[in-house]
Amino acid sequence: MMRLLRRLLPKSLRRAYHLVLAVVARWMYGNPSRRLTVIGVTGTHGKSSVVMLLGQVLTAAGFRTGYFSTAMISDGRRTWFNALKMTMPGRFVLQRFLRQCVRNGCTHAVIETSSEGIAQHRHRGIAYDVAVLTNLGEEHLEAHGGFANYRAAKAKLFAHAARSGKVQRIAVIPADLAQFEQFTAHPFTAVQTFDAAHGRGYAPAISAFPDNVAAVLAVCDALGIARSVSESALRALTALPGRLESLDEGQPFAVMVDYAHTPAALTQVAAFVQAHGAVRGKVIHVLGGVGGGRDRAKRAAMGSIAAAHAAVVIVTNEDPYDDDPMTIIRAVADGARAGAGRGTIVEEILDRREAFVRALALAQPGDLVLVTGKGCEQAIAGPHGTNVPWDDRVVVRELLRMQTYAPR
Repeated sequence: MMRLLRRLLPKSLRRAYHLVLAVVARWMYGNPSRRLTVIGVTGTHGKSSVVMLLGQVLTAAGFRTGYFSTAMISDGRRTWFNALKMTMPGRFVLQRFLRQCVRNGCTHAVIETSSEGIAQHRHRGIAYDVAVLTNLGEEHLEAHGGFANYRAAKAKLFAHAARSGKVQRIAVIPADLAQFEQFTAHPFTAVQTFDAAHGRGYAPAISAFPDNVAAVLAVCDALGIARSVSESALRALTALPGRLESLDEGQPFAVMVDYAHTPAALTQVAAFVQAHGAVRGKVIHVLGGVGGGRDRAKRAAMGSIAAAHAAVVIVTNEDPYDDDPMTIIRAVADGARAGAGRGTIVEEILDRREAFVRALALAQPGDLVLVTGKGCEQAIAGPHGTNVPWDDRVVVRELLRMQTYAPR
């Protein structure tokens, strides 16, 4: 009923509707962000990784910290997978989460803050101390009506944080950001920049994305945490769930799962695989594409990138929402075939589990089976708002234990 009501409302009234909900939710839960140091993380890539890294580094530095990301949630006492299939949920969910963080004795909270959430005023009602931009690329352009609108949505977080009324109001942004002033022309108490060069030298799966690590260090610097403390905490970390996560059940080949679901992210994963010798034989890459009107233009590009580094590309269902999954699969596969070299095999398999079975059956000793697109997500988003429980890592492990590959 509420969804129908939102669709019937004119755009201007929908904005007012979302804003009113933000104000009501803040009041209902006692304005909990005023009792926390709140860090909002936005950007095109790496938001979840930065949120999870910050949560763990701040905890190691002695601050009880809650965090809310696409992948994982922690209220300062418990940590669990995000099964909501939403990066930034509705205002009542967020305010209830922040209140629980306060009740659990947290001093800090880190919130993954998406452009779509910002467009719907989900950040309103939260008093941010720190606004972080990981990077800025082209994503969700259909939803925002172009890159300028997408960039402006990200910038709104910074304008909101600068006027939060908090004692410290800090902006953390890449040093090479082209649109620097759009993000910093606000009454911040400090602007902290970071460079990817400072994010290297940690565990391979952590330093594979040096700009994310550098952003974490910059936030810690801005909060007055000694660099020796933050660096020590980062050195203690070896991996994040669903981010370049290796799965080992005794099979004679490597298996890796990653969340990469954009061309830029796939390129980074391919570079990591090549640079760190993750494979001695061939790469068998399983990937898909996202429906729901999300980034149709990137489907062919993702297929092309996969074909550029893999001997076998298997395109399968991922998150179709209300779209025809085979239409998405064919678009990715067409891109793979267009970018494939001689001898590259491209297959289309609708059922994601069957795609995994096929990939594992093709693997020889020394090969790498690379599964991208979902990481540790807990559901496949289907039609009419349905979510089918799913975890790539769980399914692949189950198949490996069943030895669906041919033991050699």
